[in-house]
Amino acid sequence: MSERGTRNTAFYSVQSARTIADVIIPHFERYPLNTQKRADFLLFKQGVDLLLNGKARSSIEGIKNIVSIRASMNNGLTDTLKINFPNITPAPRPIVSFDGIPDSN
Repeated sequence: MSERGTRNTAFYSVQSARTIADVIIPHFERYPLNTQKRADFLLFKQGVDLLLNGKARSSIEGIKNIVSIRASMNNGLTDTLKINFPNITPAPRPIVSFDGIPDSN
């Protein structure tokens, strides 16, 4: 983590999928996101699992699975991905319900 100038802000940079799996994902499992951001997190976690298990890098089908997951997240695919993967079907989006804010302790 580093501080940025005098703005009283900090940023955390992650350099590997392994760090995402070992640090970032456990954090958001312990302190879950609320509403539909949780669905994006669950999709993101699926993508990281595919990358780390080698399933996404070993074949075009694996890459298509990652792009399919990306198509279901946030704003969907970028224009570049739409051009390069025109027949991608978005992955099923998890259904997430908001059960209130958990106990902060």
